[in-house]
Amino acid sequence: MNKDKIIYKINTSVTENITKYYESLGKVIVIALSGGPDSTAMLHSLYSIKDKFDLTLHIAHFNHNQRKLESLNDVKFVNKLASKLNLPITIGELDKSTLHKSTINENILREFRYKFLNSVANQIGAKSIALGHNFNDNIETILMNIIRGTGLEGLSGMKPMSNQKSPYNSIKIFRPLLHFTHLENSNYCLKNNIEFQEDSTNYSNYFTRNKIRLDLIPFLQKNFNPSINKSIKRLSEIASSDINYINKETNKYLNKTTEIKNHTAYIKKKDFQALDYAIQRKILIKLISKITGESSNIYFNHIEPMIKIINSKPGQYLNLKNGWIFYVDYEICQIFKNKTDSDKFPYINKKYIVQTPGKTMLKDWTIETEYTNQKDKYIFRETQNKQLGKIEYSIGLDCSEKKQNIYVRTRISGDRFQPLGMKNNQKLQDFMTNLKIPQRIRDSIPLILCGNNIAWVVGYRISELYKTNDLTKKQLLIKISRNIK
Repeated sequence: MNKDKIIYKINTSVTENITKYYESLGKVIVIALSGGPDSTAMLHSLYSIKDKFDLTLHIAHFNHNQRKLESLNDVKFVNKLASKLNLPITIGELDKSTLHKSTINENILREFRYKFLNSVANQIGAKSIALGHNFNDNIETILMNIIRGTGLEGLSGMKPMSNQKSPYNSIKIFRPLLHFTHLENSNYCLKNNIEFQEDSTNYSNYFTRNKIRLDLIPFLQKNFNPSINKSIKRLSEIASSDINYINKETNKYLNKTTEIKNHTAYIKKKDFQALDYAIQRKILIKLISKITGESSNIYFNHIEPMIKIINSKPGQYLNLKNGWIFYVDYEICQIFKNKTDSDKFPYINKKYIVQTPGKTMLKDWTIETEYTNQKDKYIFRETQNKQLGKIEYSIGLDCSEKKQNIYVRTRISGDRFQPLGMKNNQKLQDFMTNLKIPQRIRDSIPLILCGNNIAWVVGYRISELYKTNDLTKKQLLIKISRNIK
């Protein structure tokens, strides 16, 4: 391309991108400047139009400390450039003492770099970070995604404007030069007499991305398709179009089939199963990202197993990454972190006698009892006091005249129970199954016993044998509470 034209083409494109994404970009933009031709071209192009859009640019440079003297020269170069343009600059660096050399890879370096860039954005109140990713970078990213295994999101590649995951979800990523090649960006600098730095590691195949750039793409161009980059770009555009449609369809059903409360994600099993497989996958991807605050990419390999057990017998679970658990019950599926599983009752490890009247203190439970002459029908209410961080269950039982001790324990093999309104007793297991009580909490549900008989399955039902009626002389009021903090 004629070098005279590239200046106009890049500046025009950057201006159009600024106009298109102006509201999302904000007035303050962090410029991620490595010193290479791409980020340097980006800086100068943005600098040339900053006054037109009333933008404040702040340069940020992260020294990875991987190239010794070269890294130091990069720091000197970006400082000099910032001074020349009279722009503020923040320098960060990787503390190599915190990492063993064998643990350093592309992902770790990227993680530290993005953490630094976002910290700068937070410090100066920027809503966006401008990165110098180019057309070639995008092709490499798509190929890398294909090699690792990807869905449509991975095939669609990078976007000029994109969101970040928590905790950086309030800061946008802006890539104004994504449609220009590395050569075009270099020509922009050369035509404008703009100096830039060369990174020698770009010519080393130590990292996977470099292997793709230096080995795989030339091999594909030589042996299969000289225009492989254009073909991959076309694939990216088709994938982007498809994923946009799937996202629209997914958003129609996301709120109808899922809910997040108390750090737990809930999926309505029957409604979910009625959806197309592609929509099911996308719902799980979005839900995982939302509940965990992490990139759904690290849970990618769990999506198909999750869908598989949704269509299997209830009571199954899947251990996800970072302590997250996926559990499938009769009507509801849940994603929760084990230590924040607030639906599960604290376990009672043995049979305890309950003081009547009085207060019985267990490790995670408090049981209070009193006798009353009230003639009301049986009392059963479940209350949650969020301010105190407690869930309380209250009941009134007619067991005051039976001269039996009151106990609390969890279920054991052979338990039988006569639910309120039933003429005969039944296996406790069958009772829990009929009520579709989640299997994962059945072993921890407290049982209140009068003598050897189950009088109350806490939180669910009292026994027909201990209901209050007009002949009840004394009612035993029981309140059991647990701390959920």
